Amino acid sequence: MPENLVSQSRSFLARTLLSSLYYSTLLLVFITSIHAQTRVAIIDFVGDDTGELTNQFRSSLQQSKSSELTIIDERAVRLALKGSGYQGVLNLSREEARALGLSLGSDFYVLGLMRVIRRIISADNYYFDVISGLFLVESRSGKLLQFRFAHERANDEPTARRILMQRMSQEGRLAPPVFSEAAHIIENRISDDMIDLSNDETTKLKLVQPLFYQHLKPAYPFQAELLGLTATIELDVVFRADGRVGEIEVIRWGGFGLDESAIATAQQLRFKPAELNGRTITVRGRVRYNFRK
Repeated sequence: MPENLVSQSRSFLARTLLSSLYYSTLLLVFITSIHAQTRVAIIDFVGDDTGELTNQFRSSLQQSKSSELTIIDERAVRLALKGSGYQGVLNLSREEARALGLSLGSDFYVLGLMRVIRRIISADNYYFDVISGLFLVESRSGKLLQFRFAHERANDEPTARRILMQRMSQEGRLAPPVFSEAAHIIENRISDDMIDLSNDETTKLKLVQPLFYQHLKPAYPFQAELLGLTATIELDVVFRADGRVGEIEVIRWGGFGLDESAIATAQQLRFKPAELNGRTITVRGRVRYNFRK
């Protein structure tokens, strides 16, 4: 090959490599900036048949001017939900919530329930209960970060609708700080260095499980009563060697005051501690409460 062609070829190769390196660097920076964003998915709210309330919340969230949030396209969300077979259930376990988050490809997602319920007092006297409940969920852990409930009364249905629209506008502005704070906090989890009573290995250990002195029924909260909800709340509870209830973690949540009622009831449990080889030990077990009106 002539020397000038060799020189040109080497020069072209060098430029190509430098160009590739430059664009690879730009691509890396671009990918890094994408991953630096917090991705939030908004799932169509249950009871929002027209989609106006969901859109109002999404629009308000987008207009919050939070530079850290990226709202996943609604069409992509619906496609992901169709593929996952999600049917609008709101009483989710942590495992189910994690699976849903994985299908959405989000860091966080929002579920919602909207209701306008006509309450008849007499033949010509009635009012409307205006109810909204929003679930702000962390995809990675399936944890319910925050449940936001609102209840107002209206004299007519158009007013009730306006109240809900205003509520969704407000909630969209309040949500970003919740996501931003959660994205920067390492979640404290219950330590795994204790025996889990749900593990089949406990039978081999000849462990004497905690003996509970009474059966407590949780109060049915007002928020759930408004909607006549039926739900199951499950807790991961630490039962200490000193006979006291320790950390409590909600592993199947339901919102509407149900989680708080279940926790308050579990905190009142009295028991004889678990025993292993003649000594009392701290264990972790699952407590389940069924709520019906």
